Amino acid sequence: MAPLPNAGLVRNALQLYRYLLRCCKQLPEENIRQHYRHAIRQVRNVILFCLKPVWIQRIIQGLCEGTFDFVCFPLLSCQFLC
Repeated sequence: MAPLPNAGLVRNALQLYRYLLRCCKQLPEENIRQHYRHAIRQVRNVILFCLKPVWIQRIIQGLCEGTFDFVCFPLLSCQFLC
């Protein structure tokens, strides 16, 4: 996956959540956008309250480098619970 634009400006969990919702707007089809928007909202509490700062920084770094797979983002709720 190519690096996402302006990912380097993301500094905390709330910005990451909002950034990923904005990224959904770039997806090609409405049903795909709805699917990922829903998935991101489902794990909102994990992002805002439970995700460790180290993991947030790794996700942001992956977004900047293009190594973070946006498709796998909903799996965070299973892997990084507090």
